Amino acid sequence: MLSFNPDSIAVALKDPYPPIAATRPNSAYAQMMSNNLAAINSEMTAINQYLYQSWILKESCPQLSTLLLRISQVEMRHFNTFGQLVFLLGKLPKYQVSQNCQCAPWNANMINYTQDLHSLLHANLSAEKHAVEIYTKQAQSVQDPCVSASLARIVKDEQLHVKIFEDILCSL
Repeated sequence: MLSFNPDSIAVALKDPYPPIAATRPNSAYAQMMSNNLAAINSEMTAINQYLYQSWILKESCPQLSTLLLRISQVEMRHFNTFGQLVFLLGKLPKYQVSQNCQCAPWNANMINYTQDLHSLLHANLSAEKHAVEIYTKQAQSVQDPCVSASLARIVKDEQLHVKIFEDILCSL
């Protein structure tokens, strides 16, 4: 059984977030940010997955439930940042992803509904590592310093989430 004070664990770095801005519209960057917003491996999925897990763990693991709720709130901030960036970069932020000239809406089937504690923690860890990898590559490749700064700041939170999930898994 997990025993910790969920409010004593930092879920976001104290570093300030840069202003949400773009130097000019760029449809390729807008598409990248749109994927971060609402693809299968996106902030939308993370928010809803952590909320779901918080609900199902409320009785059996109340500390973890609270921690997941707090992490989902950080993911909401990232979600808001990506939505604003999509718009500033020249596209409408929608809960969908364009792939191969097809639009696929975000849907609840993108969430991992496992109820097994180890499995869901491993899924969360994998998703956070994936976010770190993707956002880091984007921050390095995007030639807009404002967008890159937002991505780099979000990466720091996602790295912290990786550590949180690794620590919890080690404690089981």
